[in-house]
Amino acid sequence: MQSTCLKHQITDEEQAAFERDGYFTDTTETGRGNLHVLPGSHLQDEFPGQDRKAIIDGGVPVSVPSGTAVIFDRRLWHSGSHNYWCESRRVLFYGYSSRWLRPRDDMTVGHYLDGCAPIRQQLLGVTHSGGRGYTSPTAEDVPLRTWLEQHGAISGSPA
Repeated sequence: MQSTCLKHQITDEEQAAFERDGYFTDTTETGRGNLHVLPGSHLQDEFPGQDRKAIIDGGVPVSVPSGTAVIFDRRLWHSGSHNYWCESRRVLFYGYSSRWLRPRDDMTVGHYLDGCAPIRQQLLGVTHSGGRGYTSPTAEDVPLRTWLEQHGAISGSPA
């Protein structure tokens, strides 16, 4: 299976990490805190500019109406921009990656974990078998898989 992302064909093997942004605010005009992306930058190893806080030359504003989902390869250089509009930009950001990619954010959720059910702990990045839980998870590391199997959403397979 292949999908198109900014005119670049991405194979399943390359889709290790992607982001889905759900827009609740109209950004069809620039100056509304638009997301900017640099097409092709996911194929480079180095940062393509000088200032990480500036809009990079060649960056393209993503101008979409409210209710739009924008999906892109997380390796693509992207940033927000200034919002000069009278409304706050409201966007829900979801980042997905293969389990073998460790979480990169310093989440401050440790104080919630004892009160969380196993599936919620998994979704918050908990692994019970240490670093191997990301690359070779045990059933204890992935309780969501068991739940999905029990509810007929997936067929049984190795963790």
